[in-house]
Amino acid sequence: MNEITEYLMATNSTYKTLSNQCTQHFIQIQEYLPSDLQQTMLQYEETLLLLQAVIENHIYTQGLKDGMDLRSLLK
Repeated sequence: MNEITEYLMATNSTYKTLSNQCTQHFIQIQEYLPSDLQQTMLQYEETLLLLQAVIENHIYTQGLKDGMDLRSLLK
């Protein structure tokens, strides 16, 4: 994932813009939150990232299965 992110940051201006906007929004939210909610916001973001990783893993695994099925059909 890190390699893909680095590649997209270097080659895809849309991805880079959206990533930078996301970071800026997060920083702004953190600045305005009371200190007791800042930790909650960090935990929320970590949980979202974990959910995204689960989804990405499922999509990748399903793609491999679909590829194997397609290969079997084409033989």
